[in-house]
Amino acid sequence: MKFHLLAFICLVLLNLATHANATTITITQTGTASAGAVAGNEWYPEISFTITGVGDTANRVLDGTAYSITNDHAYITFEGLGTFEFLEPTRYFVQNNGSIVGFGKIGQYLNPDLYDGPVAAEFATWDMLSSIGPISGWGGLAQWWSGLQTDRGIVMFPHQYSPTTFQERWPRRTGQFGGGDKVESLHGHAAILKGRPA
Repeated sequence: MKFHLLAFICLVLLNLATHANATTITITQTGTASAGAVAGNEWYPEISFTITGVGDTANRVLDGTAYSITNDHAYITFEGLGTFEFLEPTRYFVQNNGSIVGFGKIGQYLNPDLYDGPVAAEFATWDMLSSIGPISGWGGLAQWWSGLQTDRGIVMFPHQYSPTTFQERWPRRTGQFGGGDKVESLHGHAAILKGRPA
C-alpha cells in the first residue's frame, strides 16, 4: 500500500514538473517575396511578409540532429493585406549540424520545408529552449507546390531566395525565490535581483 502511494505521489510530482517547465513561445520569420506570391488566391509580383508560429516547448521533439516544435497555431502577415491564419499543421525547426532554422508543413511528403534560413553559427548549439535573435541572413522559399490553405484562401510562393530575419521570443515572467531573490525574464534572458521585494 505504501509503495503504491509513493509511486502515485512520484507520478503526480513528475507531471507537475513537466508542465511547470512547459513554455509557450513565439517564433517569427520575415521576408520579401521579390519573385511574387499568391495571397488569398490573388497574385502579387512583390510583397513583404512575416510568418509567425506559436507553440509549446513541451511538444519539442528530436529527430536525428533536428529539433522541432509543432505550432499550436501559425499565420502569415502580408504588408498591406493583413493576416492569414494557416489551416494546415506546421512546425518550426533547427538543424544543428547545418546551423539552419526553418518553417515547414506536417504530414505531407516527409514534412516538407517551406522556408529555410538563415544560416548562423548560433544555431549549431541552439535547442529551441531559449530565446534567440533577431538573426538575419538569406532564406529559401520552396516546396509550396499547391500552397497552404488559410482562413482567407490559398497562400503560395514560387521557389526563390529572400532576405530573412528569424527570432524566437519567450514571454515575460516574474517569480519569487528563497531569500528575497526575484527573477524577471524577458525573451528568455533572466536577471536575479537580490533583495528586491516581490
